[in-house]
Amino acid sequence: MFFAMLLIILFTVIIGFITWFNETKEIEERFDEIQKSYLDVIRKTMWVDDKENLQVILMGICRLPGIEYAHIHSKNNLICKVGKKISYKKLARIFPIVYTYNDNTYTLGELHAIGSLDYVRQKIIKTVLAIALSQASIILIVCILVLLLIYRIVVGRLLKITAYASSLSLDSLGTPLV
Repeated sequence: MFFAMLLIILFTVIIGFITWFNETKEIEERFDEIQKSYLDVIRKTMWVDDKENLQVILMGICRLPGIEYAHIHSKNNLICKVGKKISYKKLARIFPIVYTYNDNTYTLGELHAIGSLDYVRQKIIKTVLAIALSQASIILIVCILVLLLIYRIVVGRLLKITAYASSLSLDSLGTPLV
């Protein structure tokens, strides 16, 4: 059982690391989705200076799984923001917003998006608990089955031999063990 518990802990830690890398990769993919799906709309909305629609767009970005904060700023002015800002260097991305009009390129600002480390932690905890509980239950079931087989095959026969040996007397020495 001790060896089984060590294996469960080892596999759970390995699965935890794998889940961490997969979830951070998914957040990186969400950043790519933001770049492909939202950046052009943000660029055009900023060009016409529609702050209400920018707010709605940022709300849509923050509804993506794993994204907790987004804001747009131009130079030193914050234009709009949505979510709760907790800075994580690894889970943050900055998208420059540039617009081309009449063969001139204008820098409109930057979109900052931050992924949620809490979201990643929750996914890791759910995965690790599911793996640990399933492994523990499988090992428990296998141990119980092995115990029953050992009892039936070995211990049961030893009990018969013990009962036979304890009932032996000088008169019953000729009785065979069945």
